[in-house]
Amino acid sequence: MSLTSELDDSKSKVRLFMVDRFPNTAAVCQAVNPQLRPLNRPSIQGYDYGMIGTAFDYVSGITFGLRLMRNSLPA
Repeated sequence: MSLTSELDDSKSKVRLFMVDRFPNTAAVCQAVNPQLRPLNRPSIQGYDYGMIGTAFDYVSGITFGLRLMRNSLPA
């Protein structure tokens, strides 16, 4: 299951952890988004952002116990 799916699921361990530890994220995002938007630049060549996201997904999934190691490897 992807990180996005975990965050979208109101009963997932990841979502519950985030809501518990970071209760004011909506207010913070609304406050800083206008300041951060100008910094959004095109991707830097040479980085595989999909691979970085997949690595983060695997490590966070294993860390939070969301998947067993045997199920975390791509088919």
